[in-house]
Amino acid sequence: MDAAVTIGFKIRGAIMLSTIKKARLAVKKTSTILSHATGSLLETLREELGMTDAHHKKQIEALLDTYCLAPYLPDEVYDSEADIYPYKQASHMMFECSTLIGASEETVTILTSILTDILPPESCFHALFWASPKIGHMIDEMEHQRNQGSEVLKALAHRRAEFYRKGVYSSLTKESNFVLRDFRLFLCISIPRKSIEDDRLLLGSLREDISNNLKSVNIICKELSIEEVISLKREWLFPTDSLYEEKTNYDTNTEIRFQLTDIEASMRVKSNQIEIEREEDTRVIKCLSVRQYPKSPVQWQLGDLFGKMFNTSLQISCPFLFSFAIRIKDKDKVMAALDAKYADEGQNAKQPFIAKWVKNFNKKYAEIEELRERLSGDDSLVDSYYNVLLFTTPANVRRDVRRAKDVFRGNQFDLRTPTGLQLQTLLASMPFAPAEGMFDDYKSFGRVRPLTSFNTVNLLPIQGEWKGAGRFAQVYPQRRGQFTAIYFFDNVVRNYNVAIVAPPGKGKSFLMNDYIQSLLSQGGFVYIIDVGGSYAKSCEMLNGQLIDFNHDTEISLNLFSTIDAQAKNDTAFKDVHNQLIQLVGMMARPSGNVSDEERSHIEKAIEAMWRQHHNATTITLIAHHLESSNDPISQNIGRLLYSYTKNGRYGSYFEPPCSLDFKRNLVILELGGLDGNKDLQRIVLKILMYQITNAMYYTPKHIPKSCLIDESYELLSDNGTGGSANFVNEGYRRAPKYGGNFITVTHGLDDYENNPTAKMCYDNAYYKIFLGASKSTIDTLKTSNQLDAYGERLIRSLKITNEYSEFLMMCEENSTVHRLIVDPFSRVLNTTRGPEVEALKRLMATGLPLADAISKVALEVYGYV
Repeated sequence: MDAAVTIGFKIRGAIMLSTIKKARLAVKKTSTILSHATGSLLETLREELGMTDAHHKKQIEALLDTYCLAPYLPDEVYDSEADIYPYKQASHMMFECSTLIGASEETVTILTSILTDILPPESCFHALFWASPKIGHMIDEMEHQRNQGSEVLKALAHRRAEFYRKGVYSSLTKESNFVLRDFRLFLCISIPRKSIEDDRLLLGSLREDISNNLKSVNIICKELSIEEVISLKREWLFPTDSLYEEKTNYDTNTEIRFQLTDIEASMRVKSNQIEIEREEDTRVIKCLSVRQYPKSPVQWQLGDLFGKMFNTSLQISCPFLFSFAIRIKDKDKVMAALDAKYADEGQNAKQPFIAKWVKNFNKKYAEIEELRERLSGDDSLVDSYYNVLLFTTPANVRRDVRRAKDVFRGNQFDLRTPTGLQLQTLLASMPFAPAEGMFDDYKSFGRVRPLTSFNTVNLLPIQGEWKGAGRFAQVYPQRRGQFTAIYFFDNVVRNYNVAIVAPPGKGKSFLMNDYIQSLLSQGGFVYIIDVGGSYAKSCEMLNGQLIDFNHDTEISLNLFSTIDAQAKNDTAFKDVHNQLIQLVGMMARPSGNVSDEERSHIEKAIEAMWRQHHNATTITLIAHHLESSNDPISQNIGRLLYSYTKNGRYGSYFEPPCSLDFKRNLVILELGGLDGNKDLQRIVLKILMYQITNAMYYTPKHIPKSCLIDESYELLSDNGTGGSANFVNEGYRRAPKYGGNFITVTHGLDDYENNPTAKMCYDNAYYKIFLGASKSTIDTLKTSNQLDAYGERLIRSLKITNEYSEFLMMCEENSTVHRLIVDPFSRVLNTTRGPEVEALKRLMATGLPLADAISKVALEVYGYV
């Protein structure tokens, strides 16, 4: 017997026959609905047998037999030609939608028109919001994407994947509940059944009209296959703890209802919950219903229903399904009934004793009058019910119910357990069920609430979290658990650059080291320009290459050696042409502000020497060419370049060939040794940016490449002249062409704002990340209209603990809070916390390998590795 449901019973012995007959009679009289029938049956048994205590109640439940669930489901056939579901009472369609992130009054007005103008009377609109635990494929993709590097990196990727898998059903943090999930939104449209031709035509028209309406508020709809619909309904009726959606094959010769059942599962319906029993475990479906809505609901605030953004203790800790069903009422009939009621109450209002003695009479009369005014305009009236299903375990059901009620109470909803009506609630929450008799059944139980269309839209569970962008190589979950991919190289605008504001002690090194490992694990390349040796541990662990610049270093940075002289039509030289002119101009005038005449002479000299010498071109040759001119401006520029010629004090850095050899995927270019000569340090930085971009040119475009400039506020300083900005802008333009990006890191936004070159880096970064913000940073963001009141609250709420750090990312119009939360091994590897760093040093001083030392410290600090 498949899909067992506890609805019958076996009691042996002639003495019980009369009791059974009475029970059956009570079932027939009470309701045809399965859940209520079961409740009536149990109640009759208790009364007839005198078994009223908890012990006897369990005995009665144990006597229950099992019958198939399928006959109680409305699902029949699928019309593949029209992609609709023509059932007995209605025809249906279903699609998956992207969620909103916030909402304006205009958004609500547009969505309200679906209920008032698009959907016909007696049709149903059903919104289902699912906190899905089925993220196994995302975690697998992350591990696969990060499986291209060294064995160390592969091991790190596997640790991360296992850590995330554990975080789907149990919290990844001790301080609060934090589980991983994928928030998904589904919409069902149902119309009363007519002929198949009429239903196809009407649903086809509604599909187009509703999709266009939703698209206008940035909700994108996607068709669901019949296999996906079956898989979803089966998961909601017979939940499992698998991280993967069950793959199904639709059998056209079998009714859908019989394809929804699970032969290995037994469903036991109890008065307050439903238990799904399998040989290996038991899952619980706890059905709750909204008894009372907020007085003045606001759509943009409903994101807090699946977890408070600013109170991490108020989170629903298990997978859940919000089910909000709406039935459109005939406006003319509603107005006629309302007018009649208004007239009756108007007559009563003329009787002074009624207004005096009937409680709240005047208030009720005023409400009727207000409703008439609303409905005489663009608003309308609908019927509705709102259910919440929690998918949990017997051990956690009390905790999860309490948390769900707390979350809803915190948003002014009253969430209750419908005792004895658990199966009714479950079935009514399934796609297509509202129009297949469940609305009428709910109405007979007094469980339907009338609402205006405007208020209904403000209650729709359509708020979610940003799903991220691109592949899952980089994963940064959001504060309420959305498993989010942020892959900088997959956006459609082809701007992959990043600007980071990280006050001291806010987790900058942790974030950057994790990003470096992510890129290297994909077979990518990372070039770090640093001052101060911040990345020494990563360099050692990841077998990186350290190039330390100082006055004793014998390194050539020749600008011309790395240009592809064989490129067709000299395209490689043309691509770097502007940067070469700007670099030579900055050597002559450190401010970078050369006149138009000077620029013209530099340009001609570079082109002439390239035509003659190609990769053997040097600053010495360019300077001699300029000095040999009869033009005094040209001669002066040539003399100003002396320091960078063969006989000048920096000449050794610029004679060919370029000796920079980026042998490894991780290259750290340490400029701390040039601190005593800031002009040279700045020139070297810009040449390195140029050379790194050239290196990107020679690497296949699909391989990610990043140039990270840490402490960039000082390295990019140009004394306020802004002369370097054009050069840096060229680098920012070139890198994305080759599949690369630039990432700059500063302590505060002022470091960007007060430096024209650094400001160019900030303005040209598609992704802006804040690990915290000083008052001056917040003031600057507000003044420049980059931060509204909600954004300010977000940035002020960012936390850093010993388990995770948070950051705010601004990307186009989105502002989202993400958590960098990783396994203990990675925490210790990337940490800069004193006690952990010192513990590592002590262990390594004894001869213990770095990896073993990290494991030991992780075990001591976090209790597991």
